[in-house]
Amino acid sequence: MPGSPYPQSEIGKIVDRSVAEGDADRALRWAQELKQVDLHRALALTLVLGRQDDARYPRAASRFLQRLIAEVEPSLLNLKKIVDALDVVGRVRMMPDLTEEAEAALEDLGRQLREREEGPPG
Repeated sequence: MPGSPYPQSEIGKIVDRSVAEGDADRALRWAQELKQVDLHRALALTLVLGRQDDARYPRAASRFLQRLIAEVEPSLLNLKKIVDALDVVGRVRMMPDLTEEAEAALEDLGRQLREREEGPPG
């Protein structure tokens, strides 16, 4: 993988496919090959760690929030909602009923971030 001959767009697809398959380690390895991990992809990587109750989740969630604040500048109310949802995902085993709602909200955020990054259809 280091110095991968694949184009960035293909590496992004590999990361996305690995996330969809729940393979956090593979997704993270390939994400290292990206010149820039888009914010929507950073959220997806964070969530796959949370779903697996991975010890790396809290740090990934904190790093995602730092980037979100710097790049998007969400309102405090929206930021609180995102933090609360990330907190619920990080407690998968403790609150399984709430996890589905939190994940749906975060997946919606991921779609919004992707649309923001890709720009208006044209």
